[in-house]
Amino acid sequence: MRRFSMVAGAVVVLVTATGCSSKLKERNSLLAAENADLRQRTADLEGQYAQTAAENDRAQAEVARQQAALHQAQALAAQNQNQNAAYQAQLAQMNQDLAAAVARADAANAKLLANLKPDMPSRSGTPQLEAFRRDLQARLAQYHVTGVDVDIRTAQDGRQRVAVVLQNSFRAGSATLASNPSAVKAIVGLGKLIVQAYPGSMVTVEGHTDADPIRRSKWESNEALSLARSDEVKKLLRQAGVAEGSVSAVGMGARQPVAKGATDRAKAQNRRVEIYISPSSM
Repeated sequence: MRRFSMVAGAVVVLVTATGCSSKLKERNSLLAAENADLRQRTADLEGQYAQTAAENDRAQAEVARQQAALHQAQALAAQNQNQNAAYQAQLAQMNQDLAAAVARADAANAKLLANLKPDMPSRSGTPQLEAFRRDLQARLAQYHVTGVDVDIRTAQDGRQRVAVVLQNSFRAGSATLASNPSAVKAIVGLGKLIVQAYPGSMVTVEGHTDADPIRRSKWESNEALSLARSDEVKKLLRQAGVAEGSVSAVGMGARQPVAKGATDRAKAQNRRVEIYISPSSM
């Protein structure tokens, strides 16, 4: 069974070898649900990306035409069982045509996703920053640091820096990592890496939350909770040997989301701690 999907036009196409239209609708519904998050994120940008949307609409129309032809072939095959061999050949050709149409639709989607980059973590930067990011990424395994991302992001001071990102490591409403030994191991390993590989680096720990208001915890606000989480990470870095004067903690609350919307996926992306590393040589 092959699956094809297209986002930004809310088009989902599923072709089954059995020709069962009911399964096609059921699987399309599942894929439509998976695409709901991205459609929501693109909704606010539709006006800005009219040209890309037009390309996507043309691809969508071609997919719809191919799908209609496929349904017609399936109906003919049901009425003419004795012509099954010829139908299978026709269906295979239509699948190829449909695959080509979906490929063009995916290309249009790729353009749209490229335009969404301002809402997503950035991996671009100066050649010096990119070289440092690659070097840091290569060293992580040596210090047993796993479960983190390494990106070039804009810190709270407005400057682009290399950040190690801990994604959704804390329990809801909690500022302790006592129940997450893998995150503790990663932070301690990162601290040792900084001390040994990048001595003299300045480190800023930024805590971020989703936009849900605080209701059932001791923290007065998301800013207070995010600062407490940053302090927890700072404490572990200090235990790993990073000098007190070299590391600071900041609580950003929900002010700098990396994902739009109120879905669970978007909230999980926004609940994060970013550890910015600025080597003394940069």
